[in-house]
Amino acid sequence: MKLGQKLKEVEKLYTHGDYISAENIALELLANSKEISEVEYINLLNNLSAIYKATNRYNEAICMLQKSLAISPNIATTYNNLGAIYSDMGYYHRAMELFQKSLAISPNIATTYNNLGAIYSNMGEYHKAMELFQKSLEIYEDKQDVLNIATTYNNLGRIYSDMKDYSKAMELFKKSLEIYMKNLSSKHPDTAMMLKNLASTHVQMGNYETGLELLLKSLSISEKILGNNHPSVTSTLSNLAAVYSDIGDYKKAIELFEIVYRNTLLNFGDKHPQLGYTLYSMAIINYNIGSYELSEMQFKKSAKILEDTLGSKHELVQEINNKLKTINFGQRTIEKMPNA
Repeated sequence: MKLGQKLKEVEKLYTHGDYISAENIALELLANSKEISEVEYINLLNNLSAIYKATNRYNEAICMLQKSLAISPNIATTYNNLGAIYSDMGYYHRAMELFQKSLAISPNIATTYNNLGAIYSNMGEYHKAMELFQKSLEIYEDKQDVLNIATTYNNLGRIYSDMKDYSKAMELFKKSLEIYMKNLSSKHPDTAMMLKNLASTHVQMGNYETGLELLLKSLSISEKILGNNHPSVTSTLSNLAAVYSDIGDYKKAIELFEIVYRNTLLNFGDKHPQLGYTLYSMAIINYNIGSYELSEMQFKKSAKILEDTLGSKHELVQEINNKLKTINFGQRTIEKMPNA
């Protein structure tokens, strides 16, 4: 296989979720990097970084991109890819700086608008996020980039779901899933992600049985491809835990949330917003079963983590702080918890 064909093969294998084969070919090319042009070498480093990111090896992913920037410090996609890693790790402000740097170099990179929109969505700034996703969608539609169109439908669907427009969210998730199923496979990590998001919308609409079925299907796909500790698997476990809590199976919910907490701590350290969300969910359960002292501690710890990562104006931070001011930790029943 010629050099150019091997580089394309790496990208193809990555797109279809065969990360092991993609990595093997990429490392083979890297070992013979003297035969590769500078542009090809930079592309290879970025591809390897994407593989490491997808397989939960963030430090190695960052290392590849730092090597790329040392060779050529003015490539927008490298800053975008680095920003995406920091975003996954919960360092939103650092990620935003890198995305802005990417757009300053090249203002028409749709992926950067998508990634930036995802951060604004996570921070609760839905209208700003929607503007960025729409801009991204226009660029992808002009290029007829169907897989990234599906990704943007998914991102828009999550916003509509967060804004409680579940019918619109469901419509977008189904469109996205249809594209993934047609162009990838039923066993691809992105398909699993879409099943998870579709499940969450069913749960929010009160369709718990359908939601559980889809979440378990998503979990099965993700665990087989990515392993038990991957952030995508952890996110699905978090949603499963929330469902069990909603239907009153607190023991199962706590068991799953504890796994989510340990996995997040292992993958990202003690500053990631997912820890805050998980502690908040556990605090509600412990309050409802009468473990008031533990609940109060978890509410306070959750508020601190979320305020540090998302800012004091975030809706959930303000909600938790209001709870701490008004809750009598001796009465019962608060409410449902957020999905991851």
